[in-house]
Amino acid sequence: MIPEKLQQIELELRRAAAARLYDDVRRLATEFCTLAAAYAGTLPQGGPEAESAHKRVEEVLGWAILMMQLARSACLTDLQRLKSARRFLDGAVYHPYSPPHSGLRT
Repeated sequence: MIPEKLQQIELELRRAAAARLYDDVRRLATEFCTLAAAYAGTLPQGGPEAESAHKRVEEVLGWAILMMQLARSACLTDLQRLKSARRFLDGAVYHPYSPPHSGLRT
């Protein structure tokens, strides 16, 4: 049985990763690993519970890393879109009252 505190930290870590709260992810991942190590120390070495706990830690941290990589990729995509849009916006002149045929962007 995994301790309730460890489950709570896992849930908070998952929420922080999904919300892109990077400082919270770092803090919670450290806390999660510390609690998981303490929990693993109470289990018989090589037993099924220890193996299950180890797999869970790997799964949770792997998922958090994947979420951070996806967030980074999304940021890069957004920056690339901004760069592309800027090429068009830099040359455009905007005047809200210009007639449509004047060549000015409305």
